[in-house]
Amino acid sequence: MQIEALRPLTTTLRILYPIWAMVGMFSLIYVPSQVFDQGDIAETAARIQSMEGLFRLGILGSLVTQLIFILTAWYLFRFFRETHQQAAQLMLILALVSVPMAMLNELFSLSMLQSTDNLSQLQLLRDLHRSGLQIVMLFWGLWLFPLGYLIMRSGYFPRIIGWFAIAGGVGYVLGFFLDVLGLQIEWLSTIAETLTLGEVLWLLWLIIAGARLPD
Repeated sequence: MQIEALRPLTTTLRILYPIWAMVGMFSLIYVPSQVFDQGDIAETAARIQSMEGLFRLGILGSLVTQLIFILTAWYLFRFFRETHQQAAQLMLILALVSVPMAMLNELFSLSMLQSTDNLSQLQLLRDLHRSGLQIVMLFWGLWLFPLGYLIMRSGYFPRIIGWFAIAGGVGYVLGFFLDVLGLQIEWLSTIAETLTLGEVLWLLWLIIAGARLPD
């Protein structure tokens, strides 16, 4: 692909990525922090009822986040496919696999709206939604491995940025295995959470500095 063809792809990614991040933080971090009480399911039920509009916006935000992620992964594939086609294809596949899983997982959230008067059912739906996110997290990590490789191989970004992306992948995958295996190892969980910040560093570099394309 000609260098000139990469410039509009970079511009598009620098627009899509922050939108994806902001909508994702709203739906995956802010809304749950306002609605869910980890230790009191009755309080969670009351909050869902009193903040139904916010809860529904969170569900919508989660779905929109996945739609934006499809576009982001596609533009990243187009940007990196000349760098290494097989790695770019693997990155795209791993990214897209997570999308239907994450969207279907929101069925549990929609069902919570109808279960606020049945606390045991609400707790089950809450637990299923959380477990579903853990499974999706595996693919949120796996796609970062080929992406990190492509970042390093392309020459358009500092190699350390590629390593940051791979570190983010390690964090997500490690967090997944700790949760599935039921290992409550605080220091290891802290390491996993810290490593996921590698994805944020890659995101910030792309948004702020962009790609170092030849003139």
